[in-house]
Formats: sequence, C-alpha cells, structure tokens
Amino acid sequence: METYARAAYVVSPRNLEGSVVCRGADALPFSLLVGQKVFFVPPSLRGPRTAQVESVQDLREGSWLVHFSGVDNAEDAQAICGCYCLVPQEAMPELKPEDTPVLMTGWSVEDEAFGALGQIVDVLESPAQATLVVEGERGQVLIPFVDEFVQELDEGAQRVRVAIPESLLEL
Repeated sequence: METYARAAYVVSPRNLEGSVVCRGADALPFSLLVGQKVFFVPPSLRGPRTAQVESVQDLREGSWLVHFSGVDNAEDAQAICGCYCLVPQEAMPELKPEDTPVLMTGWSVEDEAFGALGQIVDVLESPAQATLVVEGERGQVLIPFVDEFVQELDEGAQRVRVAIPESLLEL
C-alpha cells in the first residue's frame, strides 16, 4: 500500500485561467514539482480530485503560483482552495532536522550545564530563526535554533544537546 504526504496547501485562486496560490503544508517546505501527480484532499464534489502539476512559480516568501492540469478556470481553482496536495511519500524530498526544525518535535533537549530540559513541543518559525519550544520540569523554555546554542543533533536518539545561558531559563 502506497503512503502519501501533504506536499502543499492550496490557499486561494489567483486568476481566471485556474492558477492557485499554494504554500508548504504542516510547516514543511513547499514540495510540488512540475510533472508530479497530486491528489486533492478533502476531495471536492464540484472540482477535480487529482491533477498533474503543470507549472510552479515562486511568488514571494513562502508562496508559489501553481497551475494544475484540469484546473482551467476560476471556478475549478475555487473548488480546490482549502485542499492539501497529496503526493507519494517517496516523491517528497529528504528532509533533515537541521534544515527543518519542526521535524524535531517530540525530541528531548539536554543542556551541558543544566541537564535535561524536557521535550520539544513546538517550533516557532520566523524569518530570522526558528525557536524550539521546550517543556519540562523547569516549565517552558524558548531556545533559539542557532549555532551559538545548539551543540549537537542526534537523530538516532532523537535528542538535541544545547549550551544555553542561564538567562533563557528565567524568561
């Protein structure tokens, strides 16, 4: 049985020719490629349920203009708005935690001076940097995901080793 991943989210129609604005799904990078077959979920009763990516154009930070085969007018484009674009899991690019910190949700965090800080429960993304939201015995700790603080990522153990200043524990 083939498994699928959400490669993009259809945000809005863009023009009368059926192009749509898409973003990455689930805080992951945008992953649609020209020629790729996609499944729209939830499926629409009025619009297409599958299509092939005909073109992809970078619009602005985090948004892409996409045209799908069979989505040829504004009505078809409106019908797929709010849908995720599913693609086979093997068609997704290999993602690394250091490039996509949201993949570290659930990992444990240990500081070289303060010991176990807890688990990553969320990752806040901003243009400047990602911030790990860690919850544990010390409460919630926000740790900027920067080389100055992050010492090691252990994918096998799902652990992040950090060296943070004590002032971050007091916030």
